[in-house]
Amino acid sequence: MFLKVATLGYALYDGVGMMSWVVSKYRSLMSSCKVPEEKHEQVWMDQLVNVLLYQYTHSSHTSLLMYKQSGRKYIFEAFGKQPNKQGCPMGISSFDGEIMLAPQPWIKAAGNLVYYKHHPEGGGHIPALVLPEELISDLREFFAANWAKSSRLASHL
Repeated sequence: MFLKVATLGYALYDGVGMMSWVVSKYRSLMSSCKVPEEKHEQVWMDQLVNVLLYQYTHSSHTSLLMYKQSGRKYIFEAFGKQPNKQGCPMGISSFDGEIMLAPQPWIKAAGNLVYYKHHPEGGGHIPALVLPEELISDLREFFAANWAKSSRLASHL
């Protein structure tokens, strides 16, 4: 398992290889995340910074390892087996174009869902780049309503 991830990671140590990989992934995300035309240049510049950080820190293969170790098996099996039994409040911001959106009833069954907001305008897998104001607003709204009244939430952070 690690060998395949390491092989890909070593290939990505080359700057051209990393840029090719990132461009192919984010090109598909640009349309699925509904990135507005006026934000394309900024999203691409942010991705260039990401590539430079991977190169500078030599972390391309370790950044891939979590996807290999977690995978879809973790998402469906482990999350289903280990629901949020402590009752810690959960907040979800759902953005159209995400790679995998869990239906709201599944999330409710997994724990104490107290905040859920869907953004049909896009954002997908990269909402911090595409719709940062909406994401920040959701975070502020969730924490303002739940921080003080939940000692469990504070103890988990």
